[in-house]
Amino acid sequence: MPGQGNSQDALDAAQIAALVRKLVDVPNELVTAQLRLCSLSSNNPLDLLEAKQTIADACDHLQSAIADLTDAVHNLAELSALDAKRSTSIHVGTDTYYGAAP
Repeated sequence: MPGQGNSQDALDAAQIAALVRKLVDVPNELVTAQLRLCSLSSNNPLDLLEAKQTIADACDHLQSAIADLTDAVHNLAELSALDAKRSTSIHVGTDTYYGAAP
């Protein structure tokens, strides 16, 4: 079907853009969890309930980051499999993204 490759490429690009937006949030979630946990080691004593809440908040941020990362990896793997099946598309391997640092 003429033009179908272009619409599929646009769909793939939109899916990749959505995944990138998710991945951009992962470091923020991890840093937030780290800062929450670091507050436990400060010189300011916390009561037990406050410490438990701090740990629970950090766990929520970690779970969110892990979920976003897992979702993005699975979706990118699916997109890669689709690209490998389409002979008209240009496949970009992970080596393109993970080359040696300058």
